[in-house]
Amino acid sequence: SASSLTGDVLDITVTWHDGVQAPRAETVKNGWGKPVAKPEAPTRAGYTFGGWYSDDALNDPWDFGTQVAGDTELYAKWIPDS
Repeated sequence: SASSLTGDVLDITVTWHDGVQAPRAETVKNGWGKPVAKPEAPTRAGYTFGGWYSDDALNDPWDFGTQVAGDTELYAKWIPDS
């Protein structure tokens, strides 16, 4: 069970794809089974940030209340300014 896991087994990696910089991998110590902390919204000239998504096609908005059960990749949605 999860309660018997210890050490590095509980660490997860969250990779942030913001579309501006190279993907940024962040190790979250003891992050297994816990929500990912919501970062400050990124900025990009000529665009409005549209939220974080769990898929690169930007179909599934990420819920920051989700308990993460493994390494996670999150993708920024950008809406062009009109």
